[in-house]
Amino acid sequence: MTSLTLDNTATAPHPDHSRTTGALAAFGAVLIWAAWIVGTRQAVTHALDPYAIGFLRFAVPGIVFAPVWWRSGLRPRGVSYATMLGLMGAGAPFFVTVAMAMRHATAAEIGPLLTGSMPLIVAVLTATLFRERPGASRIIGLVLILAGIAAIGGRDALAGAQGWRAHVLLLAGAAMWAVYTLAYKHSGLSSVTATAVVSAWSAMALAPLGVPSLITAVHAGLTTAVITQAVIQGVLSGVVAILLYGLAITRLGASGGAAFVALVPAFAAIMAIPVLGEWPGAPAIIGILATTLGVALSSGVLRMLPRRAPRVAPA
Repeated sequence: MTSLTLDNTATAPHPDHSRTTGALAAFGAVLIWAAWIVGTRQAVTHALDPYAIGFLRFAVPGIVFAPVWWRSGLRPRGVSYATMLGLMGAGAPFFVTVAMAMRHATAAEIGPLLTGSMPLIVAVLTATLFRERPGASRIIGLVLILAGIAAIGGRDALAGAQGWRAHVLLLAGAAMWAVYTLAYKHSGLSSVTATAVVSAWSAMALAPLGVPSLITAVHAGLTTAVITQAVIQGVLSGVVAILLYGLAITRLGASGGAAFVALVPAFAAIMAIPVLGEWPGAPAIIGILATTLGVALSSGVLRMLPRRAPRVAPA
């Protein structure tokens, strides 16, 4: 998964007629994020070690965006150590935690619990730390997200099934990304700069375990799997999705771009059917529907709808 945060300078819709371009860009980013969920689950359950996959995820954008972090520095000027720590949580710690969870959770569960729960956790943190009060539509959306999480995790928890541990890890990963979101907004960095710095540090952190695992995988005849993950993790998720999402929010605005993120769980569940042979059960379907609507509402999608002009009484 890649950065879901927004460039601090690009939060208003673009004034020209290219909203279609923004929608297509957002749709492309959503497809990549859904493919990231399915591709990572397939890799950790069949072929590669999470540390190897994580190294690929961050090494590629770390190299591609090397001029960015070289110019800004690995600790950009004006960014405190506390903010840096918040940013780093969305790097290697996030990836390893989520990859471990993906070994025991289906793609239909991963989408709602990971991407779906992030707006809820962000809302809780902002309400606690900054006393921000969400509006009525956002509250309804957050309640729907909570209902979706309960639908997926509740049955396993009550039945004593082992899947609840994976669900907890996914929620922990979502919490790491929520902290990153707040740290990113406080940092004043652009999305590309933040991604470049996090990628560079994360690649270095994962190299001692990731590189030997990759060498072992190649010697075991898994070269095709390694190349596939380098494309999915590093090129698509680590670079292309960031650029597409940046274009989307430039054209559609922050709320418009964020509303498309609601589609990730559904697309991941659909992709998992032919790729992984995973058919979502009733709890996962309920969770996907609830979190999809919840994320859309909490992103402010209702504010994007055209308003009817007031009627003028006849003279």
